[in-house]
Amino acid sequence: PPPPAGTPAGSPAPYHTLEIYARDQRVPHAVELAELASKRMSDWERRYEIVSQVRNLGLLMGVSFRSVKDGEEDYYVGRSVRDAMLRRGVWAICDHEPQVRMYPALNMAPETLVQALDLMEESIDLVEREGVAVGDYPAMPSGNVGF
Repeated sequence: PPPPAGTPAGSPAPYHTLEIYARDQRVPHAVELAELASKRMSDWERRYEIVSQVRNLGLLMGVSFRSVKDGEEDYYVGRSVRDAMLRRGVWAICDHEPQVRMYPALNMAPETLVQALDLMEESIDLVEREGVAVGDYPAMPSGNVGF
């Protein structure tokens, strides 16, 4: 196809990206990772009182949290889980909402994803046992979009 007006040098990039996705089987790999994550997180709502919902749309993953203490904001729980995850080396997003969101790389090794989810569950378990460690602190450098 002819290059779009204004960005002729950039027009080949999307085509080459799609070629790489096809060559390296990124989409089937991402489907496998999503199924792995969904299976790994499937019992969290049942196992943890602070987990109100687990959502997976492919590799767009989110866990919603709720406080089990009167007067405590739900997002304090989410921030505390995220803080525990960061301390364990797992990056996630959590703002003024009671969710922790993750968007793993499409080319991530399955064992890396499992390790990250293990560390997330360890963080959930910690906050469930010990309570919130982070409350209404100022916004982190991640703001609303991550680091």
